[in-house]
Amino acid sequence: MNSGRIKTILIILFLFTDIFLALSIFTAKKEETLISPDVMDAAVQILRGHNILLDKSVIPSKIPHTSVLQADNVISDYESFAKSILGDGFSSRGDGTFFSKNAELTLSGDSFYFKSPKNFNTSHAYTISEAQKSVFSYLKELGFNVTNAKVVSSSAKGGICYMKIQGFAEDLPVYSSEIDVSASKNGIISISGSWFNPRDNIGQDSALKSITGILVDFASSYDGAKQNSVKSMEFGYSVFDSATYHKSASLIPVTKIVLSDGNEYFMDSRSAE
Repeated sequence: MNSGRIKTILIILFLFTDIFLALSIFTAKKEETLISPDVMDAAVQILRGHNILLDKSVIPSKIPHTSVLQADNVISDYESFAKSILGDGFSSRGDGTFFSKNAELTLSGDSFYFKSPKNFNTSHAYTISEAQKSVFSYLKELGFNVTNAKVVSSSAKGGICYMKIQGFAEDLPVYSSEIDVSASKNGIISISGSWFNPRDNIGQDSALKSITGILVDFASSYDGAKQNSVKSMEFGYSVFDSATYHKSASLIPVTKIVLSDGNEYFMDSRSAE
């Protein structure tokens, strides 16, 4: 076998080795980290010392891989959003409130509240599936990216459908992309909430704190005098300081902690390392 052929074979072998190593590293980074029973026990003890009860079944069994994502507010600016939802000929009172003959829109920070005061025919039956198709189509026209959105709760009564729609990114909920909608067969009655459209570019990898680290932060910030208990814990994304308007923002990995009294806490879960 001549030296040229040997070199070619070696190059191919090295190439396949590099590809294998690259795939192994990529897969390892994407794997979720299992949470050990010892860590769960420690988390329970930490919160108990701060007057908070935590059942181990509430603790997520895995820590997911996450990235810091970039996103654009569906409200590119107040005037443009008002025009898209109210149409031409709307007026403004100068305090973030815009109105037309048949509707009113209030904007504050990243949040919006739209309501149409006109009379809607609610005598016709309107199913959740019908409403979802119509509402999602309407949201797309307004600039909402609902490709990965889900209806997380819904109900129907008296010809009106009510639904909560949640945005998702990398299979995790985006808490800053959550809206409540009510609709009848002949139109949208109200929409409220906030919404960010994640960009297509790959996000920056972000290591997460351990569960104990997250709960230590929560315990130190919790100031409840009465004993409380953790109802649920869930990983997701959020834009902090929603009271201030963000044309674009980073979607930060967070842990949503809900207590039995109904209060919700969003803990920045990025590792300091």
